[in-house]
Amino acid sequence: MIKIFRAIIIIVVLILLIVGLVLTEKKVSEQATKADDYEAALEAEQDYNAVLKRRVEKLTERNAELELENSQILKRNRQLIDSVRILNTSIRKLNATIQQQAAAMTANDAMLARLRNSSDELANRIAALRQQKNVNEQLIDDLEEKRLALDRKVGEVFMKNDSLERKALASTQQLAQLTKNFDDQEEILQIIENVRVNFKTVQPLQQNKKKTKRLRKWRYTQIDFELNAPEASLIQGKVFLVKIINKQTGETLSPREGSGGNDTKGMPFTFQGNPVPTIEYPNYQNKTSKDYLVQIYFMNDGKEFPLTFGGQNIEF
Repeated sequence: MIKIFRAIIIIVVLILLIVGLVLTEKKVSEQATKADDYEAALEAEQDYNAVLKRRVEKLTERNAELELENSQILKRNRQLIDSVRILNTSIRKLNATIQQQAAAMTANDAMLARLRNSSDELANRIAALRQQKNVNEQLIDDLEEKRLALDRKVGEVFMKNDSLERKALASTQQLAQLTKNFDDQEEILQIIENVRVNFKTVQPLQQNKKKTKRLRKWRYTQIDFELNAPEASLIQGKVFLVKIINKQTGETLSPREGSGGNDTKGMPFTFQGNPVPTIEYPNYQNKTSKDYLVQIYFMNDGKEFPLTFGGQNIEF
């Protein structure tokens, strides 16, 4: 009986050991699977982080390019900003000069009135003295001298006033011209600083107008964009110019085949509302790099002013 009991106990223990081993093996297997999953997830995360890092590096590089481009554009436009500032200072100074001239003419007019009144009074007194029986010729001569001195003074003041009037007229004409120049340049400054270009499509095309990633097959550039201004009236009817520029050399790709006299430096258009009609910019010149930029310019009196927010890289 005891032997049977011992055998049962041994069997139970063996069964428990077997079950424990099975459970332990299952648990170890599950942990191994989890470890594999974790390692795979870690590798995927590392790969993703590497992709993100490359994107950040690319964005950082692009940001540096944009800062450089923006810096170059601001440098080109700084002369205009300085010119507007100088014009504004000149207008203030000229206004002050005109006010001084006006004040001087007003004072001279008052002086002329006093001198003429005094001269008239002396003339009347001399006439009255001549009517007297006992004429005092010496007194009359003295009064005549005074009257002549007053008349000479009237002439001097009149000439001064006449000169001031001519200077004031010239100053007023100069002020009108300066004000016009200031208004024109202020408008230019408002446009180049505040107009934003929203590029929809900038893609290089082959001869058959299909997109290309090869520089040597690049023959056209399709450019779709909108111009956004604080007020539409600021740019309505204004002329703009589209250029493709080699960022390394600063040279413009002519939209006509490089054959001498027919070359043009960009494609002009008149803004009549959004969207701007599609620009197909032909360019047949030999390309020396892949670093090309589309830049929009505002045209005024034959001069080109690059929009501060008007550039877009051409991606291959």
